[in-house]
Parts: sequence; C-alpha cells; structure tokens
Amino acid sequence: MTNETTIRQSLTSRLSDLRANTIIIDDSDKLKLNGVENGILIVYATWSELAIANCIQAISTLYKSDYSGKLLVIDIDVMTIDFQIDLLGNVCHGWGEIFLVLNGVITEKYLGKDSYHNFKTDLDNKKHSR
Repeated sequence: MTNETTIRQSLTSRLSDLRANTIIIDDSDKLKLNGVENGILIVYATWSELAIANCIQAISTLYKSDYSGKLLVIDIDVMTIDFQIDLLGNVCHGWGEIFLVLNGVITEKYLGKDSYHNFKTDLDNKKHSR
C-alpha cells in the first residue's frame, strides 16, 4: 500500500469524502508550490495522532467554509529534512503543520501542537474583519 493510499484511507474514514481540490501527495518530488496561486499545504504524519487530528480538523473547517483553493496533503515521511528546510524553511515534527501558499510562496506557517488551533483562530479573525 502506498503512502497516498494510506493517507487517503485514513482521511476518508474520518471525513465523508475528499473534495476535488484536495490533493494527496505521496512523493516529495511531486510537491511543487510554484504553480499554486492560492492553497494550503498540510504536512500529515500517519504515526502521530495529533497530526491526524489537526489535519482532519483543518480539512473539515476548510470544507465547511467552502474553501476553493488547493489543499495539498503530504506525509512527513516522504520528505527529507533537507527538503523540508529548502521548501518550508523549517523541519516539521509530526504535529500536522499547516502552511498557507499564495502565488507559489509560503506566506504563513502554523507549527507545533497548536497548529490547527492557531490556524482556526486566524481564519476566524480574518472572517470577522471583512
């Protein structure tokens, strides 16, 4: 079973269905941010319950808000440390880290065990400030 299959099964067992804008990436060579105009990258860890919870909550929240940008989900285990530093600017630690991408550039990062909570708080604050 590939990483993509494992992640897809894990996510679909907790969500009713994955939407067309959700892309599961099973190989770091396939992760290209330069073509992403508006997107969110979630670094998933199949071995971390908190990463799973943060990932599921982030996707559910975005689905409820009818988010139309790309949702990229990648397993931390397919990225080397050097790749993470080069692309993300830091090493992920299996918390379900969330990265906002605008025109191919990471504009915001939500790291650590509170990644989802901080992401949701910012999302709510932006919604109320409109």
